[in-house]
Amino acid sequence: MTYRMRMLSLPTALAFISSSTLAATGDQVHFSGCVRAGVEHGCLVLTSGGRTFNITSARPRPMINTGISGDGVEAGGVSFCMQGTILRDIHWQRNRLYCPPIRPVHRRNR
Repeated sequence: MTYRMRMLSLPTALAFISSSTLAATGDQVHFSGCVRAGVEHGCLVLTSGGRTFNITSARPRPMINTGISGDGVEAGGVSFCMQGTILRDIHWQRNRLYCPPIRPVHRRNR
C-alpha cells in the first residue's frame, strides 16, 4: 500500500467509526435490571434486554444490587468506565426485582 493510499484510508476509517458511534446517540431507551458495580471504581452498570448500560450519571445514584426500571438517552462517546452504552438524563425508580449480591471470584496462588 502506498503512502497516498494509507492517508486516504485513515480519514475514511475514522469517518466510518464516528458515524457508527454517533448513529445511536440521542435514542431514548427503557431499561429494567439490577444495578451492579462497574469494573472501574465508582461506575454503575445495568444489563437489560441483552444490553449493558452505563448509568453512572444517574442522580440520585441507585444502590448496588438494587432492582430499578427507568429510561434515559443514549449519549454516545467514551467514559472513564469503559463499559456499556452511556446513558444521560436518566429517570429511574426502584422495582421488585430480586438482585442477589455477586460474589467476588478469588483465585488461589499456585
